[in-house]
Amino acid sequence: MDAESDPPDAGWRTEPRSAESRVVLRRHQLSHLPGLEVNATIFETHYAPGSSPSHCSGTCCVSGVKVDVAHRDQILAHADLIRRAMDPGQDQDVGGWFEETETPDSDFPSGRCVGTQVRGSGCVFLDAARRCVLHGTARRWR
Repeated sequence: MDAESDPPDAGWRTEPRSAESRVVLRRHQLSHLPGLEVNATIFETHYAPGSSPSHCSGTCCVSGVKVDVAHRDQILAHADLIRRAMDPGQDQDVGGWFEETETPDSDFPSGRCVGTQVRGSGCVFLDAARRCVLHGTARRWR
């Protein structure tokens, strides 16, 4: 059974996936993965009731997220902008934003990833309104 790669509302899988349920994406921005294979149900998935991009209780908001080390460095390069968007109760110290240990992982362009830190209410980037500060500021990075 593999529920981890399926959408949250897909339920537990009791039989192997068929080849028909897989889609290979070739037009994407992940150059290190020339043929990105995904479950076709990703195109039919909706937010769970009560969730949305502006109020999330997804796994990354609750448990943090793994990011490529280059993405971490990009986040840290924009620390001033990110701090200004944070609530007063959020950790303003960049030293507390990411785990110290980098993990080898070929799914990431650099081959290494690092996790965001988690506090009592979730990811350090989750504000009091349960919105991701990174999502709110990233469009201004470019």
